[in-house]
Amino acid sequence: MIWLGIKHRLNLSLLLLSILFFLIFSFVLVEAFELGAKPSKLVFSGESNERICENVEVFSDKSAVLEGSDYWSAKKSRELRNYSYESEEFGIVIEYNKIVNTDAEVKVCVKGEKEGRFYGVLIFSSKEKNAGVGVWLEIDLGGRNLEKSKTLGIFNEESIKINSLKRFISNENENNIRFLGVIFGFESLVLTGLLLVMLVIQYNKKKSEVI
Repeated sequence: MIWLGIKHRLNLSLLLLSILFFLIFSFVLVEAFELGAKPSKLVFSGESNERICENVEVFSDKSAVLEGSDYWSAKKSRELRNYSYESEEFGIVIEYNKIVNTDAEVKVCVKGEKEGRFYGVLIFSSKEKNAGVGVWLEIDLGGRNLEKSKTLGIFNEESIKINSLKRFISNENENNIRFLGVIFGFESLVLTGLLLVMLVIQYNKKKSEVI
């Protein structure tokens, strides 16, 4: 009789732990959300010391406050690790709202001291959601008339599934650079899995002690 009572309590504990795991896992899935921007590349063409402006639209399936930041490279590259410079190091002044809401149009203006081509990336990220979207920046000062890209950078379910473990996603076809809220979900899922393993071990230990 005592054994049946103990077994019942153990089964009840396991059931409660399973429910807890399910709730935590559901919370993880809710945290994932998507961001996008269009166009995926802004091209600024003009003369040195000329203020040039372009617009980019940032959108999301959930409302969020985003923080903007820009990074620059000494050469044209689609590898984000090469973008480690500040605009001032190239004599570039860039202006945009550092804090924006999703589903907003952001005006980006640049001004360069010297002629030449310059390459940057503008990233809008959400600290709360651990997700963001990036737009390539290309500046041509001196009348070279770079062709403007009209490519749309829109999230798709496939890219999220394939790249959920990467912080940054950079596509050669000049789609947006993206890092995902799924990352937060993955980290939480790992912690939840470890917790579940520990609970199962503890359950087996108690069961063996009863026997």
